Amino acid sequence: MTTTPTPSIFDGSQLAAIKRQSRSNDPAALKAAAQQFEALFLQMVLKSMREATPKDGLFDNDQTRLYESLLDQQMGQVLARRGGPDGKGGLGLAGRIGRQWSRERASAWRG
Repeated sequence: MTTTPTPSIFDGSQLAAIKRQSRSNDPAALKAAAQQFEALFLQMVLKSMREATPKDGLFDNDQTRLYESLLDQQMGQVLARRGGPDGKGGLGLAGRIGRQWSRERASAWRG
C-alpha cells in the first residue's frame, strides 16, 4: 500500500498544481481539490474551537497564537487526508464534495 505524504501548509506549489489540474475533468484533480476544501473547513473549525477557549496565563501571547494558527492549518491537512479510524479520510466531506462537483461538471458538458 503506497501512501502519499500529507501536504505541508508551506508548500504553495501543491495548491497551484491542484488549481491547474482542476480545470480539466480529471477525477483525481477533483478529489484533491475536495480534500483541500475539507482541510480548509477543518482548519476553520479548529480555529473557532481555539477562540472559544479562555486565553489567560503565561502562554497567551502573539507567538503562541501564531504557532497555534500554523498548527491548526497543518492539523486540517492531516485530518482531511487521514481522517478517522475507518481510513477513509476526513469527515467524509471531500467525497461528497467531489461527487457533487463531478455531477455539476457532467451536467455542464451536456447542457
